[in-house]
Amino acid sequence: MAIELRFVKSSQMMLSNAYDEDPEAIYCMFEVVTAVGTKGFEEFSAKVAKHWMDEFQARPHWAKLWEHIPGMVPYLREVAGARSRLDVFERIRKKYDPEGMFMNKTFAGLLGH
Repeated sequence: MAIELRFVKSSQMMLSNAYDEDPEAIYCMFEVVTAVGTKGFEEFSAKVAKHWMDEFQARPHWAKLWEHIPGMVPYLREVAGARSRLDVFERIRKKYDPEGMFMNKTFAGLLGH
């Protein structure tokens, strides 16, 4: 197993987990990596994620494995804040994709479905 870190500048993209109104803010993205089928991976990576969420307000990289982490969706909605950009995105998505053709299970939960 390995833990990879990448540092990125903030983003103005609405769904970015590095979203910040401060264009100079720096974010650290983490990934716990292992070979497929490694015993204990989900439990270990969930514990690491929980610690980083509690200590550093960590957020996952969308394209990486994170759906198994307990409580992640409510946590992400909480850190997005009241009058969240997730809600703004959902209003825009409904306008242009009213049938949910481009929606998937992961983002349906995140966007409040």
